[in-house]
Parts: sequence; structure tokens; C-alpha cells
Amino acid sequence: MNSIFKTIALATAALACVAAQAGGAYVGGTIGTTRAHTDLPTGYTSQDKSDNGFRLYGGLKLTDRLSAEVGYFDLGKTTQRRNAVVDQQSTSAWTFGLAWRQPVYEQFFVVGRVGLASLHGKLESTTTANNSESDKIRAYLGLGLGYAITPQIDLQGSWDFMRTGLEGQGTRRVDLFGVGVTYSF
Repeated sequence: MNSIFKTIALATAALACVAAQAGGAYVGGTIGTTRAHTDLPTGYTSQDKSDNGFRLYGGLKLTDRLSAEVGYFDLGKTTQRRNAVVDQQSTSAWTFGLAWRQPVYEQFFVVGRVGLASLHGKLESTTTANNSESDKIRAYLGLGLGYAITPQIDLQGSWDFMRTGLEGQGTRRVDLFGVGVTYSF
């Protein structure tokens, strides 16, 4: 399933390069803060649920409002402590989905995203018996508010979220709250 997802993403990226020659393609990036929604596991004394994260993406406009997008997310790490034991869970994802851009007022617009994420989770622990990695395909969603500075450059504030999880660790929702820039060709 992971190789099928990568093939679709590569084909979309190739189409985006072709579309860039004819117009209708865009690239962008977002930086911000991640927040994991997880409870403190039994036996642990503390946890840090926030980290820095980012998203890089490219898209191909299918209509004036609808686009196909591919992207990469770094959703940061969460850290949990139990005496001398420190566990860190990190998550990254390749995404493929659709974005709907709706004008609101003059240069302001809202954008909604929906798609599939190929998630890679990793658990690193000071007790190596707990170390694990996991790959999953899950849905992701995103909402944003943007302002078109010029016809080619947009500023956006966004909220992207997806459910992640490692084998035996359960699932958790991770949010990326960020600000970014999109450049249209």
C-alpha cells in the first residue's frame, strides 16, 4: 500500500511540473507548532505534547477553486518520562489529497483540505525494548484562512490534523497550527 501511495504522489508531482509550464501549479510551505492529543500513560510521570513542525506541499489547480495536492508533514515529537526512562514518539507523513479554496472578501479566502496520509511513526526509548516503527495510511483534514498579497503569493494560517499511532501504542490526534506562504506559477 505504501508503494502505491508513493507512485501516486510521484505521478502527481510529475503532472504538477507539466502544469507549471502551462500555469495552474503552486508550491508552499508552513511552519508552526504541533500538539498531540494523548493521555499520560499509566506509570509515566510527565509528558511534553508540543513540538515544532512543518508542511511542504505542491498542487495542481483542477478548477478555479479545486486543486490536487501532494505534501510532506513533519509532526514533531512527543516525550514521555517515567523515572530514568524517556520515550519519544515522532511522526512524519506523505500526503495526497484535494484542496478547496473559497473566496470570502476581496483578497481573503478560506481553504479546506482532505486526503490520505502515509504516516511513519517512530518510538525511541532509553530502554531499547520499547523501540518500534510503524507505517499506516490514514485520512487527514486541514482548514486555513488566507490573504492574497499578489495574484501569485498568498499568506495562510492553517490547522492540519490527522490520527497517528504506533503498533501497541494506540492512536492519537496530532494538530499542526502554522503560518505559511504559497507561490502560484
